[in-house]
Amino acid sequence: MRPLDLTLEGFRSYADRARFDWRGRRLVGIVGPIGSGKSTILDGIAFALYGKTPAITRGTHALIHQQRDAAQVQMTFRVEGGTWQVTRAIRRKGAGQHLLAPFDEASNTADQGRAVTGERAVNERIERLLGLDFSAFQRSILLAQGRFQEFLQATPTDRDKVLRGVFGLDRIEAMHAVAREREREARADADQAARQIAALTEARERIAQAELALAAIESVSVLGVFQASPAVRRALAGRTV
Repeated sequence: MRPLDLTLEGFRSYADRARFDWRGRRLVGIVGPIGSGKSTILDGIAFALYGKTPAITRGTHALIHQQRDAAQVQMTFRVEGGTWQVTRAIRRKGAGQHLLAPFDEASNTADQGRAVTGERAVNERIERLLGLDFSAFQRSILLAQGRFQEFLQATPTDRDKVLRGVFGLDRIEAMHAVAREREREARADADQAARQIAALTEARERIAQAELALAAIESVSVLGVFQASPAVRRALAGRTV
């Protein structure tokens, strides 16, 4: 995920509208004295994507600037497969707004006709786009102050879960599981076909043996007639005369 621009208004320390444009920049540093709003920018990114921040996951009214009745955060970001613009607005009174729309960088416009609306729907779509839930995001992409040491001290299981989410290993493992299941089914089909072929081969062999046995019986029957007792031969000879 690559953020392209971020707009904050009435959000935490930004009472007035502030826009940050990172297009064309490979590396961005956020510097400034204490209290200048550096952390608010990172909180704005987190809030735009997940509707919450590392410090405030509930009661988001606390994110509204004390001199404002509403706050709005809008961010355009690029992920594999496309560019999106997310807009979230919260109010001290009344319902908020959550909207995610495909964004055309050429025309610099969002496709409102294909927008996803509603907090839950937007959250779920963004999680699918990023392949990370909020917990994995803040542990790997957005490490809050003092959290890096926490990541290093996390259990191997927790670190493994985070890294799997970051690199998309869960999806790869799911694909491997599907491939292994299909391989198992193919092997089972092949084994069944082999058993059927073996059964047919055995049946052919039995038929061949039966035909040989029948031919032998017929040969023995004919030979037995000619090897019968002289009286029988004379009787047969008399009948033919």
